[in-house]
Amino acid sequence: MRDAHAQEKSEAPFTVRASLFRLAEDIGLTYTAVKDARWTASKWPKDRRAKGVSFTVHKILASITDPEKRWEKILNPPKGKARWTPDEANRCTGRQVDNPVTPQEKISAIHTLSCPGFRSGRFLWFQAAFGVACDR
Repeated sequence: MRDAHAQEKSEAPFTVRASLFRLAEDIGLTYTAVKDARWTASKWPKDRRAKGVSFTVHKILASITDPEKRWEKILNPPKGKARWTPDEANRCTGRQVDNPVTPQEKISAIHTLSCPGFRSGRFLWFQAAFGVACDR
């Protein structure tokens, strides 16, 4: 780690971006990971973070724009669930889940895999085999 007072008086002050790059290098993470963690933390003041709820769930629910609704939502897991999971948080915010359960979620997952943005060699067979077109 660098010395906390390593900056010389004659040097220009660090920008936020430069500071995040430096931190990322010091702790062995990517700049994007540090930037995303900073953004997520900015949406959840320390007194509003829910104990026992993963950082991933906090990150997903951070997309709820109204702070009061966001803070209320994290305290109340979905009906029938004891706790939040990333998939439940994604459902709550209208995002695609990793483990689709409902027929609509499964169709959406297949559609995503068949779209041009996801055309890797192993998924092209699906589009060719089933003639699925992507209208996005």
